[in-house]
Amino acid sequence: MKNIRKYLILTLAAIIISSSMLVAADTGTNQNSSIKSYKVINSTGFEPHTLDFQTSSSVAEVEVSSKVMEGLMRRNGQDIIPGIASRYEVSKDGLTYTFYLRDALWSDGKPVTAYDFAYAWKRALDPKVASEYAFLMYYIKNAELFNNGKIAESQLGIKVLNNKTLQVVLENPTPYFIDLTTTMTYMPAIKDLIDKYKEKYFNGSMPLVVNGPFKL
Repeated sequence: MKNIRKYLILTLAAIIISSSMLVAADTGTNQNSSIKSYKVINSTGFEPHTLDFQTSSSVAEVEVSSKVMEGLMRRNGQDIIPGIASRYEVSKDGLTYTFYLRDALWSDGKPVTAYDFAYAWKRALDPKVASEYAFLMYYIKNAELFNNGKIAESQLGIKVLNNKTLQVVLENPTPYFIDLTTTMTYMPAIKDLIDKYKEKYFNGSMPLVVNGPFKL
């Protein structure tokens, strides 16, 4: 099972790398007024099934998420560089990651916060949501148990210290955990909008609020 998971992670990472090369590296923020506007047309060959990036699984959905969303870290070709997190610290035992968020905005003008990441990650692990790629978060403390409905959400190793600081405790030292934070399952989400519009928010019938370099 572990080998299968590792293969899937590497495959997903390869897809993201290939798609991210289509975007200029210096367009990774929507808050810098000196950056010009670009129109980008990408053809994936088929439509994404959903714009819910916590439950997405297809190549088309990876392609879309890599353009319109930004995680704590992001890929620039083969490199992993700061995204919404300006920096991060790792404890000596390799189990605790503390991410410090930069000033960033959603496309509706509201600030991106640590709560947006914590909510999205917990939502991806919620057994009621049934995310196909929830296993990508099993490296987080108690994530697998929560995803299997055996413990409460409060026991997850995900903690918001303040609006700009997110702390994550892992089950075991995982050197490639930073890589995982670039994947679409780890993208942030806005609780108020999802609570209000539910599935309608993800089916393309209304504007999607995003935090990446491009808008859909």
